[in-house]
Amino acid sequence: MTGGRVQRLAQYCDTSIQWGLILLLFLEPLIISPRSFDAFDLTKATLLYLFTLYFLIAYIARSIFLREWKFPKSITLLPAFFFAVFAVISFIFSPVPLASIVGEYGRYETMQTLIAYTFLFFLALSYLNDEVWAKRALWALAAGGFLIALYAFIQKAGYEPIFPHFMIRPEQIAEGRARSTLGNAVFLGGYMALIAPIFLYAFLEFPYPFHLVFAFLFPLAVAANFFSLSRGGWLGMAGGLFFIAVYKIVSFSHLKSQIDEGILNFRRKNELYRGLAVFIALLIMISIFLFIIGNGNPVKPLKNIGERFVSSFRFSQGTAATRFQIWKSSLFMIKDRPLTGWGPDQMLYQFPPYRTFKYTQLEGEMTMPDRCHNEYLQVAVNMGIFGFLFFFWFLTSFLFISLSRLRKKDGIYLGILAGLIGYFIQALTSITIIGIATCVFILMGILLNLSGEVEVVKRKSSFLSQLDQVRFVFFFIFLVLSLFLAFLSVKPIIADYYFYTANRMIAEDEALHNWEAVESYYRNAVSLNPYREIYLTRLFDFYFNNARNYQNEEYLKAAISLAEEYISYNPYFQDILARAGSGYTFYFELTRNPNYLTIANEYFKKAKERDPYFRFARYRLIENYIRLGNTMQAITEAQSLVNIWNDPWGYYYQGEVYRVRGNLVKAKKFYQKALLIDQGFVEARKAYEEVEKELKESSEKGKK
Repeated sequence: MTGGRVQRLAQYCDTSIQWGLILLLFLEPLIISPRSFDAFDLTKATLLYLFTLYFLIAYIARSIFLREWKFPKSITLLPAFFFAVFAVISFIFSPVPLASIVGEYGRYETMQTLIAYTFLFFLALSYLNDEVWAKRALWALAAGGFLIALYAFIQKAGYEPIFPHFMIRPEQIAEGRARSTLGNAVFLGGYMALIAPIFLYAFLEFPYPFHLVFAFLFPLAVAANFFSLSRGGWLGMAGGLFFIAVYKIVSFSHLKSQIDEGILNFRRKNELYRGLAVFIALLIMISIFLFIIGNGNPVKPLKNIGERFVSSFRFSQGTAATRFQIWKSSLFMIKDRPLTGWGPDQMLYQFPPYRTFKYTQLEGEMTMPDRCHNEYLQVAVNMGIFGFLFFFWFLTSFLFISLSRLRKKDGIYLGILAGLIGYFIQALTSITIIGIATCVFILMGILLNLSGEVEVVKRKSSFLSQLDQVRFVFFFIFLVLSLFLAFLSVKPIIADYYFYTANRMIAEDEALHNWEAVESYYRNAVSLNPYREIYLTRLFDFYFNNARNYQNEEYLKAAISLAEEYISYNPYFQDILARAGSGYTFYFELTRNPNYLTIANEYFKKAKERDPYFRFARYRLIENYIRLGNTMQAITEAQSLVNIWNDPWGYYYQGEVYRVRGNLVKAKKFYQKALLIDQGFVEARKAYEEVEKELKESSEKGKK
C-alpha cells in the first residue's frame, strides 16, 4: 500500500472519530426504541457500545497504518485511567462478577460502560482539540436538546405519540411528569441542567443571527427543566446559571481598568438587553405551556410546581427523607466492603439487607432502591474507597484546571463549564445514566482542550513497526474480535424486542388466546439473554400460572428450573428465591410430598435473610411450617410480624397454629387481636366465626 493511500486511510479514521463523537453527543440522549420493553437505556447502552467499538477499531487502524500512537498529555488522564482500572478490579472481586457485565435492567452502569466513558474522554482530549469542534458539539447539543424538550412538552400536554399505552405505567400518568427520551423526569431535569447554561452563554456571546436560535432554545430548556418537577434538576440549573452571573459581574469589574469605559458600557447594555429579552421569552414560553398543560387553567399546574418546590424543604417526609435513608444504608454498605466495593451495577441485589425500616415506611416494602441518588456516594458503593478516591482525583483535577484557566478564556468555554458545574451539582441528589454521562465525559474532554492544558502527542511505536509484515493480519484478527463484541452488544436489544412483543400480546389479549406464541417470545428472550432477571421472572410467572390453572406438573418443573438456573448465577436476588419457594410449595400441593415443602422453606429463609422486610417470604414460611407441623417455628415467625409491623397476619397465623393444636379458645383470642387491627380482615373474620361456632357446638355437647 502506497504512503499516500495509508495517509488517506489514517485521515479517514481520525475524521470519523471526530464526527462520531459529535454524532454521539446528538444521538445518545435522544435515541429510543419504541419496540423494546426497555425503550430508553438499553438502546442508549447499545449505541454507546457500538460507537465505542467503532472508535477503538478506527484508533487501532490509524495507529497501525501510521506506525504511531496518538495520545493526549493531561494531568486528568492518569486518574481517569486508574478509575477505569479500578472498575475492572471491583468487577473481579464483586460478589456476582457476571452481574457487573450484564448490568441491571434499565441502568447498565456496567464495567464496560465505565471503561467506555473513560475511552470517550481520552478520544475527546485527543481529537476535539479546538473551538471549531467545540462549536460543532454545541450545535449537536442544540439539535438534540430541542427535540428532547419538544417531546417533553408534548407528553406534558397529555399526548404520547410514540409509545403504546401498555408501556406507560399508571403512576407516570398520575404524576403528570414528562420523561421525554430520557425515560424519567429526574433524568430529563438533569439533562436540561447540563445544557441550559450552555445555551444561555451561546445566546449572550454568539453573533447575529445565530444567537436568535439560542434565544429560543434557552427558554425551552429552562421550561422543560421547570416542568420536569425535578428538584435536583432545578438546583443544578440554578447553580450553573448562578456561576455565569457571578463570572459576568466579576469580569466586568476587572475590565474597568483594561478597556475604554464607552466600550464597556456598550457591552454591559448589550448583554443586559439580551438577558432581558431571553427573560421575557422565558416568561412567555412558560405562560403558554402552563395554559396548554392546564387545559386553559394555568393556575393548576403552577400550583403543582409550587407544592413540589415547597416539598424540597420537608426533610422528614417524601423523597428527601427517602434519600436520607438510602444514604444512611449506603454508608453501611461501604463500611462492609471498603476496599473494592460491591462491583458496578450490583446495588439492587446487595442493598436489601441494608434497607432500613424507616425506608419501608416511607416508600413501601416492595420498593427497592437500585441507586444511592448521589453519584459520588454511588462510586464508593460500587468501587470502594479507592475507586472513589480515583474518581475524586479525576474530578478535582478537572475542576482545578478548568477554573484556573477561566480568566484567560471566554465564549463557549464558560458556557460548557457552567453546564458541567450544573450537572455536578444535580448529581448530589441524582443518579448516573448513560444518555447524560456519555455527553458529560465528551464535554469534559472538549473543555480541557479549550483550556490549553492538553498537548496531543504522536509517538512512533517500535512494536507497530515490528508488525510491518503482519500488521494487516493483526488488524484483521482485531477486527473479527471487535465484530464479535458488537454482536454481543446487539443481542440484548434483540432479546428485549421478543420480550416487548410477548408483553404487548398479553396487553392486547387479556384472555390470552395465543399463549403458545407468548411463551415462544418469552423463551426467545431468555435464550438470547439468560441472565436478565425480568425475563426469567416473567417466564416463570407464565409457567407457574399455567401450572396452577391446569394443575400441570410439566409447567411447574419448567418454572422451577428457570428460577434455580438464575439462582445458580445470582443467589442474592430475593424475588427469584421467593419464586423458587412458591414453585416447590405448589409442587407439594400437587404431590403431597413434604420434602418439597422443606426445599421451599429453604428458599423462603434465604429470601428473608436477603431482605428482612420481605413479608411475602415470611407469610409463605409460616404457612409451610404449619403444614409441616413445626408449630413453634410458625409461632416465632408469626410473632416477628407483630413485633416489626404490628401486622394482623401475625396474630391470624398464631390463631391458625393454636387451631391446629386444638386450642380453640386461644385461637379465638388471636383472631380477635387481628380483627382489632383490621376489622375488614376477611380471613380472620371467617376463622373467628368458625372457631366461635365450634366452641359453641362443643359447649352444647358438654351440656348434654
